[in-house]
Amino acid sequence: MRHHFNSSNGIAILIVPLITASLLIIGVGIFNFVVTELKISGELGTSFRALYAADEGIDLSLYNDRVLGQYPDAGTYTIPAAVTPTGACYNSTIIKTAAPTTEITVIGYVTATSANCAVSRLMQRSFRVFY
Repeated sequence: MRHHFNSSNGIAILIVPLITASLLIIGVGIFNFVVTELKISGELGTSFRALYAADEGIDLSLYNDRVLGQYPDAGTYTIPAAVTPTGACYNSTIIKTAAPTTEITVIGYVTATSANCAVSRLMQRSFRVFY
């Protein structure tokens, strides 16, 4: 009596782990992509808060200089940290030279605790204006 062996016997033992491993790799890749996108979107909100704080600082500094004339003489004026309604902070520096040139630099930043500008910064954005 002869035994005939079918060459397709046991192929499922090889195919199933390969398909399972492939699906697992694809799933891990999709998971990493989603987690990265969520981190970026969270940082984007923080970045916008810092940017808007810097914008608010520029607006206020320009208004104080051009409309109210609070910085009439040549020199460097440093405005201490201010807190915005969103909880972000900003610092302003105004430099006036003897020639009618003014430079305003504002750094807007977001800290770990809202409305406490003294703690370490998570994100910062800045604007610099010359006129």
